[in-house]
Amino acid sequence: MSQQQGHARVNTRKLSDYHRQNDSLTRSHDVKRKRYHERVKPDLEPRLQQLVKDIGGVLEHISDNGAANFTIRDNYLKATLVTGTDRVELAAMIGFDAVGVVEEWIERQPQPPIGRLRCWWNGDPETNATVALIFWRPLVGHDWRHDPLGTYIHLYTKAWEKDRDVSLSRLNNLSRDMVIADPISAPPANAWLLIGSDDDAPAEDDLEEARSDAAVGEFWWSWTASKQTLEGDLLLFYFMSPAKEVRYVARAASS
Repeated sequence: MSQQQGHARVNTRKLSDYHRQNDSLTRSHDVKRKRYHERVKPDLEPRLQQLVKDIGGVLEHISDNGAANFTIRDNYLKATLVTGTDRVELAAMIGFDAVGVVEEWIERQPQPPIGRLRCWWNGDPETNATVALIFWRPLVGHDWRHDPLGTYIHLYTKAWEKDRDVSLSRLNNLSRDMVIADPISAPPANAWLLIGSDDDAPAEDDLEEARSDAAVGEFWWSWTASKQTLEGDLLLFYFMSPAKEVRYVARAASS
């Protein structure tokens, strides 16, 4: 922290111990979102083990709720399968301090081109908040050779420890050769009519947030659909009385 704050930087080498004791952290910036992760499936554990190996991490353990806990250098990470998809959420813990200090530092930083910088906090004024880097990546088939995830983590960690700002141009240069699987990258195989009431229609702010998240590979919206739906399929959202119209067109982010 700056000397005006009266704090000292927390050593990231101690983050794993901190998070073993504070595993209930929630996102202060994402309180309106609800997400449920799948329980461990018989074939999930070896896939998570391979994921950690491909990233270059050291696996500590896989928890009952299907999260792989591991380290890269001195940073603690958690990989969790996102329900209904073949993607994982990777959360890298950068540092922790009082919530106001964490939020002020994050506000100064550029967001990574392919990921999110977040403040995690459980709402208890007696506990610290965490600086977390969040990435969504395919569970299998991803080209980790051109993924700057590890360098992102390193840059933000060093900036946090020295109370500096990360260079946006450096981040952009790192992501030039990075390709994230995009549902719109191929023509749709099918088209589906999805039906809802006007009460189900998203607000404009929610749509803008969803578009922003999709740009970095995060797909949060879910809707009841056919079992035959394939990733990339065309989705037509029809809203019943009183609108009686197709209001939105989208692509399926998962099969």
